[in-house]
Amino acid sequence: MNPRDPAVPLATASGRLLAWTSAAYVCVRAEVDQDLWGHVKFGLDTLQRGHVTLVDSYSYTQDAPWIDHEWLGEVVQALSYRAAGATGMVLLKVGILAAAFGLIASAVRRAGEPARWWLLAAAAVGMGPIAFSLRPQLWTILGVAIVCRALQDRRWLMWLPPVFLLWANLHGAWILGIAVGALFLAGRVIDTRSLKTVLRPAAYFSAALAATLINPYGWRLWLLLASTAGTARNIQEWRPIWEQQDPSFAILWALIAVGVVATTVIRRPKQITWAAALPIGWLAINSLFVTRLAPFFGEVAVLTLAAAWEAPAAAPAVAWRQRAWGFVMIDVIAVALVLLPNLIPESRCLIIRQSWTPDLTAAAAFESPQVRGRLVLPIDWGEYAIWHWAPRLRVSIDGRLGATRRSETVYSDETNRIQLAVRNGQPEGFQYLDRVRPEYVWLKLPAGAPTRAWLRTNGYQIDVDTGQTFIGRRGDLPPLTPGPPMPACFP
Repeated sequence: MNPRDPAVPLATASGRLLAWTSAAYVCVRAEVDQDLWGHVKFGLDTLQRGHVTLVDSYSYTQDAPWIDHEWLGEVVQALSYRAAGATGMVLLKVGILAAAFGLIASAVRRAGEPARWWLLAAAAVGMGPIAFSLRPQLWTILGVAIVCRALQDRRWLMWLPPVFLLWANLHGAWILGIAVGALFLAGRVIDTRSLKTVLRPAAYFSAALAATLINPYGWRLWLLLASTAGTARNIQEWRPIWEQQDPSFAILWALIAVGVVATTVIRRPKQITWAAALPIGWLAINSLFVTRLAPFFGEVAVLTLAAAWEAPAAAPAVAWRQRAWGFVMIDVIAVALVLLPNLIPESRCLIIRQSWTPDLTAAAAFESPQVRGRLVLPIDWGEYAIWHWAPRLRVSIDGRLGATRRSETVYSDETNRIQLAVRNGQPEGFQYLDRVRPEYVWLKLPAGAPTRAWLRTNGYQIDVDTGQTFIGRRGDLPPLTPGPPMPACFP
């Protein structure tokens, strides 16, 4: 590639612009998901109590110990919220992602022009779907970057045990870091045909794995994660990529598979090592079946394939850099145009704009302090209800669902099945309502229409019916009187 070719500066300038603006957008763009209220609430509770608890005080259907595998992530999030509200939470997100992008930038710094910028842009774009949300999984983005850098630069190895100690308490996906590391080391053995080359990093990874036992739950955390990870989870983002209504995951998976992996295979096949190929291949396949892994496929692909694009040591100087101030100014202006329209509004109101958003008109009916008891509702709205109306209202289910195997988080598979039957108007759900007689039932339409009909003929009054949702009240309780709609903002 000739640096004097006019296409080289243009490709570099456009790649750099895309990398900077994509990273800035991913850092400051904040989307509210259905679990945000719970993460902050549970973190605030832990700060107030001074310890974690196995007992759930917010749900009346708990039938499994509450192993909060991201308790520390929630505490950090609660501290940021306590310090500066929504602004503090967005700034925390910016700091975590900026650190991750810094590590990715250091991994691609030796790649030739313009490959380094396009690789960085691909990493930023690829992790967008999970990086937009204000969730403890942001720590896993940073953790994966640290693991990949440690595997490439042995000076980082000593940090693995303390990183995994924190990671195991920040977010449960530390097992992804262990898997990537194990596959990388297996590939290194194939590349070098020697076990001696991996003895030192393997020792550090063993110490890192042992460090994950330093958590409030000990070995039970391992048992929980072993039973909840996989495609059997009845949660949409853990389902296969072809079952997603949102095509963005599939598009980004294809972007990484073609734009990063396939391009490297075609143009730099001899520079690809087994140490890079094994974790990339594993993630490429598994992210098709577990959609949540797709952004990490992109991150790991960029981090491990960057070495294949390393420029020759004797590469000639690129003279156009001396005249690049115009491009730099364009970068600065573009980044500012990305930051300001996103950061300023989100510091005032984190808008609820997704399809799972509660019916805010109906929700206003629960604002009265006299409304107390048990509330049956969809899983998507559980933590919203906990934040706004606990402890006077206790929910039937919320986002701490866990898995559909032998170990659960708060709710067993049986409890989830029964609550799903209530929401869909099935006989098992009617039997549950007849047996428990909860004070209030708030469900979506049209799926909940059979349940609404059952309630009307079994001692309940339908006080609210917006056409989107309805609220059933047990007949011996005072009528509900909705007020103005709830604000479409977190909190």
